[in-house]
Parts: sequence; structure tokens; C-alpha cells
Amino acid sequence: MSSETPSAPSPVPVKLRKDRTSVKVHQHTMLLYYWPVWFFGLVFAVLTLLDNHRLAILPSDGQKLVATELTFKENRETDAVTNKKYEQGTDILYSEKHPADGSVENTSRIIANNAYFGVIYFTILLLVIFFTNVPLRGLTATLFLAAIIIVFLLLYSFGQLRNLAEKFLMLDVRINLAGYMMMAICMFVLWGIAFWLVDHRIYVEFLPGQIKVVTEVGEGETTFDSAGVEFLIQPTDPFRNHLLGLAWLGWAIKAVGLVRNKDWGLGTGDLIVTTGGSDRKQIHIANVIGLTEKRQAITEMLKKQRVLQESSS
Repeated sequence: MSSETPSAPSPVPVKLRKDRTSVKVHQHTMLLYYWPVWFFGLVFAVLTLLDNHRLAILPSDGQKLVATELTFKENRETDAVTNKKYEQGTDILYSEKHPADGSVENTSRIIANNAYFGVIYFTILLLVIFFTNVPLRGLTATLFLAAIIIVFLLLYSFGQLRNLAEKFLMLDVRINLAGYMMMAICMFVLWGIAFWLVDHRIYVEFLPGQIKVVTEVGEGETTFDSAGVEFLIQPTDPFRNHLLGLAWLGWAIKAVGLVRNKDWGLGTGDLIVTTGGSDRKQIHIANVIGLTEKRQAITEMLKKQRVLQESSS
């Protein structure tokens, strides 16, 4: 009597995109997170241009500065101090020590009358520098937020919060239009060079059966067998990965329902890849854009390799 041997269950098909034959993750420098510096620099440049005030550079004897708005019976008249002619309604600023040299007839230095623009921009710059250089992952981020809340409550309890806020609002930090534009344009150029030219030369590429690694700009690819490869995503830094990494923007787009069933690939993360075999190596790829979506693709790619190995054996 013969018994029929049950056939082995067929492998579960992997839902991998048909057009995807590899998954490549790029490492980015910390300049990736400096987009608020050039973005808000352009924003405040536009606001300063719309405000359209002028900056006057005066001598050191500012206490003796005289501001005069002349009214004339005729269309043009000569100012007795500077011996210059001005249009009707022109503001004349001059120094008593140097009346001729200190006179300000007109200036092209455009500046905003609102002093809060400079304070806000300076605060943004300091926060970006801090969050890109001080990692706050997991519990550390929670403790940092808790410390801020505790300090805030203590200041409020002792009645010092209002005094601190008033002193902060008294700050007068002004940047003219050229200052905003220079900061924004220079930072954008550096950001663009890093993002489009340098960062794309450091990567890990996952293919069926192997991974290719480039960890330094200019070096050649190193190939590893994908068998036994493990990858780990480090705990996120909510300030760097979510706030500066624009993960919140992707969440907002999904929340309002502008785009459905699509991951915008926003937000960043740090990836650690451990190769297989006897000589195991750890490869760190920092500041990967859209790591959540790519993690799923990498998992599918490795599953595809295991399915191919099982079907061939």
C-alpha cells in the first residue's frame, strides 16, 4: 500500500513592486536640516522688502542727532545746515559735529521697522544649530521636554514668566534686506551642493542576493552577500527626524486628505546595516529621507531573496 507524500507548501508571494529591482538609501549630512535657515531667510527678506523702511548710518555722536521734517512754501528750498536742496517733505538727519558729512539724504539699505523679525530669525538659527548637534533620542527627548515644562511652570509660579517675556520682547535685533538675502542664498547654495551632489554619493543599495555599499565620497562600491543581513533603525529624534525632517508635513497632508494611499517619504531616520557571514560589519547610514517607506521596501527585497533561495533548493 503506497502512501502519497504531501507536497511542501508553496512560498507566499511577496508583494514587491514589479518595477523595483533594488532599494537604495542615501546618507545625508546635517546640512539637510538647515532648510529653515534659507527658507525663513527668504521669508523675512520678502517681509522686509514689503515693510520698505530705510537704514541710516550716522556718526558716533548720536545723542546730538537732529531729525527735521521740512515743510516748504515753495517746491524746493535749501537747508541752512547742510546747504543742500531737498524735495518737499524730505526727512533730514544730520550731526551737529559733522553737518555736511553726517547728512543723510537717501539710502538704499532696506530694513524692516519691526524688530521681531530679527529676533525670530536669530532664534530659528540657534534652535537649528542646537538640534542638529545635540541628539535627543527616545527617553532623552522626553526628559528634555519635561525639563522645559518644569522650568516654564517654575517661572510661572514665581511670577517671573511675564518679566522674562517682557525682557525678551525688548530685544531689538534688526537685519537689513541684504543681510537676509546673503544668509538665505549662501545657505541655500551650500544646502543644494550637499543635497544634490555630495549626499547621493554615499549610499547602501539592496538588490536580490547582494548589497552594495559606499561609505565615503569617491571610494568604490563594496559588495556583500545579502544572506544573513540585518538592519536596525535607531530610535528617532523628534526634533531632528520629525520636526526638521518634515515628517509632520507628511502627517498633515494625510490628515487633511489631500493625497490618499501615498507615503510622501518625509521624515528622516538613521539606519544600521549588519552584514552576514563570519566577518560581520556594521554600516551606519545617517539621515535617510523616507526611511519608514524604505524599510518596508528593504524587508520585501530580503523576503524576495529568501523566497528565491527556498524555491531553488
